[in-house]
Amino acid sequence: MQLTTTPGIDGKRVTKYCGVIAGEAILGANLFKDLFAGIRDLVGGRSATYEKELQRAREIALEELRQRAQDLGANAVIGIDIDYEIMGKDNGMLMVSASGTAVIVETIE
Repeated sequence: MQLTTTPGIDGKRVTKYCGVIAGEAILGANLFKDLFAGIRDLVGGRSATYEKELQRAREIALEELRQRAQDLGANAVIGIDIDYEIMGKDNGMLMVSASGTAVIVETIE
């Protein structure tokens, strides 16, 4: 299944719009605090461990998006937007959400 942030896919035509879909991943911010406590890989103010956790959350959200599209019979998702939010009274949770439009595309001949 093709996933893209663009409104279309070069060389393909949208033949059916299946609907707007979303996928989310919510991680506890305490996890990140714990990661920072033992981090030895800070380089130039960046944490590879923290970045890997954000990447994992993004991959989970995109996989949910892919699954929801497949459940609708779509073969692509266009116009994907990825957002990061801090939730909870004391910023206890980090949410990564991905949304887009599930579509059916076919190759232009």
